[in-house]
Amino acid sequence: ATQLAKAETAGFSVAPLACASFPAIALRLRGADPELLQASLALALARHRELAGRIRGTAVELSDEGVPFAVVESSLPSAPTPIREPDLLRFADFRRAIRVSAGLEPPMTVRLTRFRDGSAVLAICRSHVLMDGTSAWAFIGDWARAARGEEMIAGRASGLEEGLPGRAEVDALFVERFGEPLRARFASTKMALVRSIMRVAGPPVDLLFLTGSTPRR
Repeated sequence: ATQLAKAETAGFSVAPLACASFPAIALRLRGADPELLQASLALALARHRELAGRIRGTAVELSDEGVPFAVVESSLPSAPTPIREPDLLRFADFRRAIRVSAGLEPPMTVRLTRFRDGSAVLAICRSHVLMDGTSAWAFIGDWARAARGEEMIAGRASGLEEGLPGRAEVDALFVERFGEPLRARFASTKMALVRSIMRVAGPPVDLLFLTGSTPRR
């Protein structure tokens, strides 16, 4: 069994960033081999090249510049159980969305924190532009498969999509509740205004949060 297969608890949230521009996932592992995790990450990134590239405005360059992988040794006896949302600030390597969008920072980071009893916390941050929660877990699934020497599942959400409603079903639910299909609702002038405000205000709000909560880069 590999380290990713031994994940005991997970902390996941769009927070602590107010606008979720660079959210984190953290997994508690009973044990961790950094070399195995790095080698299998490289295999997974070969299938998910956008994560190892750089975002330039509205495009992603498949430049294979890589994903930072940091290993931190903690003096604490054991990894926390469970991992709570505030813990993400300690374990995750957050980057500033403005710099990520300009190609000055990577769209994904990994940090492994190892504790004295051998347990560890594996924290993955990623740009919300490239991955939502479902696709992030799908990538982690491929990473785990690579670590186990299994075939990766590229181009779909690793089976997760099988339990999700289709577009027609979603539209029917929206018509029943709101009187119009999902696409029409999100195409409205009001939603367009909200999206514009989030695109402009989101990164600065998250930047202010990081500036006050983490060391400056």
